[in-house]
Amino acid sequence: ERLLRVHTCMMQVVPTMRAVYAGASLAPLLALLIKQVVIMALGNKPDSKTLARDSLLEFCLQVMASYTRHNHRGDMSADTMVLSRRLQLLPLYILGARKLLYMVTSGNMDQDCADEFLRRLLRMPVHSVLASLYPRIYALQPGATFDRPELPRAGFASKDYLISGSA
Repeated sequence: ERLLRVHTCMMQVVPTMRAVYAGASLAPLLALLIKQVVIMALGNKPDSKTLARDSLLEFCLQVMASYTRHNHRGDMSADTMVLSRRLQLLPLYILGARKLLYMVTSGNMDQDCADEFLRRLLRMPVHSVLASLYPRIYALQPGATFDRPELPRAGFASKDYLISGSA
C-alpha cells in the first residue's frame, strides 16, 4: 500500500515581477538547483559534451538578466547592475557550486568516490547546502581566548618567507 502525503500551503499571488524577486529565498532555490545538477552529473556519460555545471551558470545569467529587465530603473547607468538584497549572493554560490562540481567531475577523483560524494549531496538537507558551497567565516575578536591558542604555521606566500627565503 502506497501513501501519498499532501501539504496544503497558502501561496501569495503577486502582481509584478519585482515582488517575485523580492520574495525569492536563496537557500531552497540553490538546494533545488544543486540537486538537479547532481542528478545530471550522475547520469552524464564521460564523453558527453554537455557539462552539468554549465547549467548553473546559464540559470544565474538568466535570473540576473531577467531581474535587470524587469526591475531596471532609468536613473542607473548602463554599466551598473544592482541586485536585490536576496539575490546579491546568488553569483557567489553559483560559482562555488561550479567549482565544487568541477573538482568532483573533472576526472581527478576516483569515479566511485565522486559518485558517492554526489549522492551525499543529494541527501543533504536544504539548510546545509549553502554552508557546503561557501562556509561561513567568522572574524576573530582581539583578546578572545580559544581552546587551542596556537596559530597555524605561516604559508609560503607570507612576507617573512619571501624576504628571508625560509619559513
